[in-house]
Amino acid sequence: MDELGNGLVPPPVRQPVSVILLAGGVGSRMRADRPKQFLQLCGQTVSERSLSLFLGMPEVTQIIIVVEKRYREAYFGRYVLLDKRIVFADPGLERQDSVRSGLELVPDTTDRVRDDTDDILVCVHDSARPLVSRACIRSCLRGRLYLWSCCDWCALQGDD
Repeated sequence: MDELGNGLVPPPVRQPVSVILLAGGVGSRMRADRPKQFLQLCGQTVSERSLSLFLGMPEVTQIIIVVEKRYREAYFGRYVLLDKRIVFADPGLERQDSVRSGLELVPDTTDRVRDDTDDILVCVHDSARPLVSRACIRSCLRGRLYLWSCCDWCALQGDD
């Protein structure tokens, strides 16, 4: 059985995984004193919960946190000291600009000798959505599916 309780066991994730963790939003609809990804949830900020999820996955070789410079040390500084997989990118005006900023830090594999384990899988995750499970993420990665997470569910779209 796989981690989701299904009868079939998918192949393991063999490619390196780069995570783009989006934490650049302002959360204006929350009307809080800070962006919603920095609000407390059971003793941790929402973004810390999302980051911890990916830090616990050995297949993740890089975590690109897209966040304004003014929040980096206060909310992510201690993690950077403990884990060298973490790098920062600047957010853009729109979500798509922030994703592009993160993608620019994913290593280029075009000059390498190619095989089925050489491609880097990229997972884009909104840090204000901390309730997706590692099992759901791994299932998406194993199937080379696009991962879109929102609260406690993920929708899958096949890679054609």
